[in-house]
Amino acid sequence: RFTHVRAFDGTLWHVRNGEVLRAGNHTQQWARSVAKVEVPVGSDVEAVRAALHKAVERVVNSEEHSPNLLEDPTVRGIDALGEGTYTFTMHARVLPGTDYPINRALLECAREELITAGVLGAAPLG
Repeated sequence: RFTHVRAFDGTLWHVRNGEVLRAGNHTQQWARSVAKVEVPVGSDVEAVRAALHKAVERVVNSEEHSPNLLEDPTVRGIDALGEGTYTFTMHARVLPGTDYPINRALLECAREELITAGVLGAAPLG
């Protein structure tokens, strides 16, 4: 007999009753895409959240990524304060094995939307 425990990232842990054995299955039934975005301290929090919501909408409406979403991604508020940065998190339940491509899509769209909103500066070319 086993006890099954689901981690936040979607990993399903199988713990044998009465023993200290464990096995994690990151691709069973669903996974969680967790994309963390850092912005400079002093950034307009509402502007950041609005830009991240636009990034989420782009991924949700993407023909490539929307079939892999089991729920629409959510945008949380400030999750951490770093040295000179605020960290925001976007996350969603996704099909197994698609968490990394969804992560990349969320981060790419977030970068573009944050640049458009003037929160981040565009990196110079070359």
